Amino acid sequence: MNSLRQRFAHTKDIFSYVGPSLLILLAWDILITALYLYDPEWALWMDVPTAPTTILGSALILFIGFSTNSAYARWWDARGLWGLMNNNSRNFAREVEMIIKDDQQKKNLVYRHIAYVHALRCRLFDQSPWQDITPFLPQEEREALKEANNAPNLILLETGRQIAAIAKKEALDTIQIQTLETTLSAISHAQGGMEKIKSTSLPHQYTFFPMLFIEFFCILLPISTVDTLGIATPLATTIVGFLLFILNRLGKDMQSPFSLQSANCLPLDDITAMIETDQLQGLTWLK
Repeated sequence: MNSLRQRFAHTKDIFSYVGPSLLILLAWDILITALYLYDPEWALWMDVPTAPTTILGSALILFIGFSTNSAYARWWDARGLWGLMNNNSRNFAREVEMIIKDDQQKKNLVYRHIAYVHALRCRLFDQSPWQDITPFLPQEEREALKEANNAPNLILLETGRQIAAIAKKEALDTIQIQTLETTLSAISHAQGGMEKIKSTSLPHQYTFFPMLFIEFFCILLPISTVDTLGIATPLATTIVGFLLFILNRLGKDMQSPFSLQSANCLPLDDITAMIETDQLQGLTWLK
């Protein structure tokens, strides 16, 4: 019973995804079919051959496929960068545990990194980070960050400064310092890639032209097929239009992996919560 409810809810979500466009298309298909049944000899049905519509449909599928693949590559790139962030966060916690001797300094550095990933998530989602980072950073630093344009970058910069001070105090060797710096650089590189995706959208043509061609094709399709399909035209052409609308909408949504308005927004709340849990457990594990 629960499975049927879930399937019904999922189906409802799919139709609501392209609902308005689909209803307009269905109304158009029904209108064309009704006109054909009223006057099958009207010259309009005779003047529109099916071959151009077939060629246009094939070209349209290729175009939508290219646009969707470009959007998916962008979405997957963003997800891959957060995968690297997760891996390097674990590396950082392990290296701090292995290299830094003072337990309080270890805790401070791990807390700083938790604050960093929360601040980065909020920056990508255009949210305020102060509630999330309050438990992990001193008040003085939080107040200073409120004037910053890029809070996560400054948190990472201060982490590097503190590591340099610890290295001088604990007389860490060059290899140990280089190990920590390599991880911080990888983290910074991942942040830069995320900010590039956030600030650079795909060209407007990737969104405008596919929808324009889909609308033209959906207008033409029932006219060119109604003399063959007859009363089945609304069903067949609406299904074709539904598939085209879904593909185009999916590609449009995947263009913005860091937009909370997108149905395919990356689950950064879950990812950063996982990073936080890993970091905190590492501080107390087997101690």
